Amino acid sequence: MHSFIEAVWHWIDHNLVKVIIGTVAITIIIVVLWPLSVIFISPGHLGVRWSRFFGGTVINEIYQEGTHVIFPWDEMTIYDARLQVVERSYDVLTADGLSSSVNFAFRFRVDEKNLGILQKYVGPDYQNVLLVPEVGAQARHIFALYPPADAFTTKRTEVEKRIRDAVDHNLFVNFNPANMNHVRYIVLEDILIRDVKFPLSVAQAIERKSTEANRAQEYDFTLQAERKEAERKEIEAEGIRRFQDIVKDGLTDNYLRWRGIDATLSLAQSPNSKVVIIGSGPNGLPIILGNDDRTAPAGPGSKPASPAALPSGAATQALGSPRLKSPPSVSLPPLQQQPPQAP
Repeated sequence: MHSFIEAVWHWIDHNLVKVIIGTVAITIIIVVLWPLSVIFISPGHLGVRWSRFFGGTVINEIYQEGTHVIFPWDEMTIYDARLQVVERSYDVLTADGLSSSVNFAFRFRVDEKNLGILQKYVGPDYQNVLLVPEVGAQARHIFALYPPADAFTTKRTEVEKRIRDAVDHNLFVNFNPANMNHVRYIVLEDILIRDVKFPLSVAQAIERKSTEANRAQEYDFTLQAERKEAERKEIEAEGIRRFQDIVKDGLTDNYLRWRGIDATLSLAQSPNSKVVIIGSGPNGLPIILGNDDRTAPAGPGSKPASPAALPSGAATQALGSPRLKSPPSVSLPPLQQQPPQAP
């Protein structure tokens, strides 16, 4: 082994220039050919190889994710095999001629079995070549069969399903290569309506209609609440009437007089100044004179004077006294008329 290593170094020593040139050449070849020969397919992707000298597109062989080595003069086209989402807006007309812009989102994935045929006859831009135009055509056709009130509200799911079925059928039947039938390039999962934009005048009219509908519904709830309130008051009045029928036999004069005295005592204990005259009111109930600053008019039939008009000695009396003394009467001499003076 030692002698072999010495022989190698001896050969390199005598052929150093050739060794350097060979090393540089090999390095250049590796640097240039490595990206062309070694292909990395990331997760969720598939590859289709195109052979420059052996028949072109390889239809029957699909390269899975991982590392693959091919001839540097061949090419590898990589497709995203995962579920994809594309959003597009289309101008459509409904059955009554209403123009609107509808935004769709359609979810799909490529069919792995026919990926080689897709590469050969359609290419990597299959979304814009096959899917997007077909969705727009079928959407315009289906929306023309429905009025706006159905297409965008109650039958929205039905419209989405009909568009999806029509697109899937046409892609499966009408886009077959020569000498082939029923080739499925794309597995279409669903088509969803994301947004609808109406003309400004139509949008304002729809908003006003919705506002009036909500207001009418509010009135219905208000009327229902008023009816419930009327029923409540009717039940309350019936309860009061029954209560009066029950207690009217027990409302004697003595009971009412006792309740009046009890209420008078409660009022007399308040901090407001007042005059309480016991036994001078109707049915023997007390009379309470509050501190009203207005002076009652004099003369027959006039109301009792306010406490401010009473003499100071009779303003207040102790509530517990046996009897409040009435203020002393004051006799005033009659006014004498002066004779008129001569002019």
